[in-house]
Amino acid sequence: MSKTILITGASSRFGLMLANDLHKKGFTVIGTSREPEKYNGKFAFKLLKLDIDDDNSIRTFASQVATEIKQVDVLVNNAGFMVTGIAEETPMDVARKQFETNFWGTVKVTSALLSIFRKQKMGQIITVSSIVGLIGPPNLSYYSASKHAVEGYFKALRLD
Repeated sequence: MSKTILITGASSRFGLMLANDLHKKGFTVIGTSREPEKYNGKFAFKLLKLDIDDDNSIRTFASQVATEIKQVDVLVNNAGFMVTGIAEETPMDVARKQFETNFWGTVKVTSALLSIFRKQKMGQIITVSSIVGLIGPPNLSYYSASKHAVEGYFKALRLD
């Protein structure tokens, strides 16, 4: 039986590349997208609706996973985006949105699926971060800070 891998943000860029590669290697891949209907039948893997910025979407998604998917072996937290620019010129609402998505969205999706992993008595969580989660380069202040937060949270969660 092949492992089932759930990948958030699988309709574009790195998430799509990863989903396609894992599917070709024989894994059962389930991706997520805010608008899966836009890609109807375009991908070789299943695509479910999930907006990691929307608590109702996360609850609906977790319920769908719990009822429709026999087992989730791996969760790949990939969904997110990058804000660039000088910190003092970045509007606070944009900075907050960066954290809401990259940190809080990732944390909320993980929390919603932890009960599934506990019930299964197994599961692996892989979270896509960035080297800027370890260093702070110029013009990436808020992105870097959001990835630092992700790094810290998942290091601690691993020990929990």
